[in-house]
Amino acid sequence: MEELFSKVARYVKSASTTLLILEILLTLLVGGIVGALLEEPSHPSVLALLLVVSLPILLGLLCIRAFVQGSFPAAAIEELRCRYQLEGLQKSLARKRAIDGYIDAAIQSLNKQTCSLTQELMTELCERDIEDGLRSVMGAVIQTPNYLMDTGGSDFTVGAYLNYSSVPSRYDDAEHLLWNDAIFVLRDDLDLGEFLYSNLIDDAGAEGISFDLRTSLQWTNNHRKFRVTTLEHDGGQFTMITSPIPQVCEGEWLTGVLFIVGGKLDALPEDLERILLIFNRVLANWLSKYDDCNRNKLRSRIPVVAQAGLEQKQTP
Repeated sequence: MEELFSKVARYVKSASTTLLILEILLTLLVGGIVGALLEEPSHPSVLALLLVVSLPILLGLLCIRAFVQGSFPAAAIEELRCRYQLEGLQKSLARKRAIDGYIDAAIQSLNKQTCSLTQELMTELCERDIEDGLRSVMGAVIQTPNYLMDTGGSDFTVGAYLNYSSVPSRYDDAEHLLWNDAIFVLRDDLDLGEFLYSNLIDDAGAEGISFDLRTSLQWTNNHRKFRVTTLEHDGGQFTMITSPIPQVCEGEWLTGVLFIVGGKLDALPEDLERILLIFNRVLANWLSKYDDCNRNKLRSRIPVVAQAGLEQKQTP
């Protein structure tokens, strides 16, 4: 839009300058004709004809310039530019306030689940399904990605590739936590869930859109960097964002990768990478508490497992 305003301003300035030059030339011509008529009254016919032709043209140019300046005054164009910039700033401020609110809500959700936990409540944290926990902490990213990406689009696929812990169900394996690699699709307006199956990262034979999704996820997971890629699927183009989820102590390895897929976008907000990193750090904190919960759960089961094993040995 700024480019459009600049083009209009240049056009008006150029048109006004051109018309002004023509007016000056015609004015000089008319003046010369009038002077010639006064000095040579014996040959009035040709000069009079030129005067009759020139005057209407001069008047027409004056009217056109007045219309151009009246319809597109420089001050009005500048005012439109300022209004547009003001609307952009107001929109940007509203987006910032909304995102600040989302971040605050995410932190509050994290605090409610992890602060001042008793041993009993701590154990309950990992009893719930992991997807429920992800949805509660990452609600803003799942529900309003259009605000984060500053787009009017409404269809998105949002999820995360995670490395998380769980307690084995079999007693004879109970002394070790299980570590799982899985993809969780938390929103799927674009119907990409079938291509984002749980073991996609390890599937070297992935094809088509699954291969492209795997490539983006694997690149961010390996390089620990934010990435924006363009995907083609079913005759349409999509923008995929992958953002690293760090370990809670910012270690060398990642906890996973957050991904958002939406309609093709030519530009994204400059602060998107930083905003997603904030949400990912909140998520990393929650996942750390989730892993601690599973460790505590495992420790509480070990004596039971040992006793069960002893009773089994004593049975004749």
